[in-house]
Amino acid sequence: MFYRYLAVLISLVLSSTAFAATEEVSNTTYGVVIEQAREVKMENGTVVMTGGLIHGSSVQDNGEVNSQWCRGSSVMGDDGMPVAGGGYCTIIGQNGDMMFVWFGGGKWGVIGGTGAWAGATGGGTTEPVSQNPDGYAWVNRSQGTITTP
Repeated sequence: MFYRYLAVLISLVLSSTAFAATEEVSNTTYGVVIEQAREVKMENGTVVMTGGLIHGSSVQDNGEVNSQWCRGSSVMGDDGMPVAGGGYCTIIGQNGDMMFVWFGGGKWGVIGGTGAWAGATGGGTTEPVSQNPDGYAWVNRSQGTITTP
């Protein structure tokens, strides 16, 4: 299911405390589908799921909570499971600063940001913890590093 793949890739919320150094990212994200993705059938028979909107509340290991909003697309296999995909998320820190992140293939990376996250770089991995059978709610873990200027 599209959401399972997307959920695995979007557990990306990062700590909102900025340091002029590299910091570890370690969090658990609790996500829910806000807008269902649309199925697009390509002329060659390929099925793509695209345009869904997911919101996640991410809890850092230090207890800090951030919000994330994500969209993405994935190519579906004959068994209905995603075989490839990716997208982007907007991470909103408690102070209102934003970070923009790409995701795909179980990895994520920083695209840019505002405020304390302006000029940030970094990335890491995300893996699933659990998912509701209906595909609309999930939990996953992210690890990695963020470097702020």
